[in-house]
Amino acid sequence: MKFNLYKNLKGETLIEVVLAVGLAVMVLFALVVLGSTAVKTGTSSSRRAEAEKLASSGVEAIRYKRDASGFDSLTNGCYQINGSDVQATADCVNNAWVTISLGTGNFFDRKIEISSYAGSATMKKITSTARWVETGGAGSGETKSVVISTVLSKW
Repeated sequence: MKFNLYKNLKGETLIEVVLAVGLAVMVLFALVVLGSTAVKTGTSSSRRAEAEKLASSGVEAIRYKRDASGFDSLTNGCYQINGSDVQATADCVNNAWVTISLGTGNFFDRKIEISSYAGSATMKKITSTARWVETGGAGSGETKSVVISTVLSKW
């Protein structure tokens, strides 16, 4: 008995082409989604790193103030960095946040607060908070923050 392999293959090539194109579209879509997610995650990580730098610089400014002016110059309240000077603010609730621009669309708020620590007259808790509004992605419009705290002592 002789078989003809090409006898009933009409339209099979068309199905193979449609399946191949469909598979290629799914792979390309997955790559686009992956790339988009990578860009959003990278942007978010970059903004978080900037916020960490701002919060850390707030703590370091208060440490410098202690070293330059003495521990007794650290009174409880909120502080702002104005140029090379660290100044207390009048209101720790409403006027404590200072907006800082780090380029196009990169706006952060920072608040530096000094408070008593464990009721000790020789120790102060320094809390520096940087916050920003997340842009792009699932968390778009969400306010995020980084808080760095340390305790300074009189030495």
